[in-house]
This record gives sequence, C-alpha cells and structure tokens, in this order.
Amino acid sequence: GRSLLFVSEHEKPFVEELNKKGISLHKISQNPQRYLRIQSSLQSICSEHQDVKYLAQRAIISYIRFVYKAHNKAIFNVKKINLELFAKSYGLLTAPHIMNKAAENDSEDEAEDEEAEQKPKLSKIEQLRLKQKMKKIEKKQGKITTN
Repeated sequence: GRSLLFVSEHEKPFVEELNKKGISLHKISQNPQRYLRIQSSLQSICSEHQDVKYLAQRAIISYIRFVYKAHNKAIFNVKKINLELFAKSYGLLTAPHIMNKAAENDSEDEAEDEEAEQKPKLSKIEQLRLKQKMKKIEKKQGKITTN
C-alpha cells in the first residue's frame, strides 16, 4: 500500500529506523512558491466551530500520548516538541492543558523508575510482611516517645 508520513525535524532518525526494517520511503519534493499560509484560516474555523476545535485538541492529545508512551525516547521525546507551536499548527490559540501534565509526569516517572531500580521487587506477601513490620516499629517508637 501507499501512505503519507509527515516527519518533524527531531523525528528524522525515525526514517532511518524504518529503512533498517526494510520499509522504503521516498521524499516528496515541495515547491516553495506554492506554499499557502493556512494558520489564520484554521484558527477562524476552530473559533467558529467548537466541534472542530475539540477534534484538534483531541488529535494533539492523542499524538502527545503516543510520543510519551513510545519506547524510543531518542526519537520520540515529549520535551522536544514545541507544544504551543504544535497547537497553533492545528489552529488552536493555546495548547491543551493535558499536554503539560504529560511532560510533568515524564519527570515524575523518571524519578519513580530510579527508585524502582534501587529497591528490590517484593512479592505481595513480602510487601504485606514489610508493612506489618513497619507498623510494629512505628508503635514501638510511639511508646518510647510517650514514656
């Protein structure tokens, strides 16, 4: 089959990955004289039709979620995306708020991953036993401080 793929600057290494997998791509030449500026038209459409604005927001959120969950962070990294510019390309005046949460969650997830690497994984029974031990220790400390 045939398909069309738009690739941003920071996603160009993805084309190389596709070539390694045996998927050949052909770059389409663009005629700069035929460029049209449609951003103002898109913005007016989004302001007039709330359903179109909603679909644009959902499309951006969907793409950001894909990038956030993608395994190859060297190519697909949420932090490399200019969210405001990306939203404007869809005719939105501002980026949807959920995209900022994805970037914040990224740093939180990295911290959680580091903690998980440091702590050994415990079975549910071991976790329960550990909780019980912690409660006993807390009770003993409570008795010591009150005496």
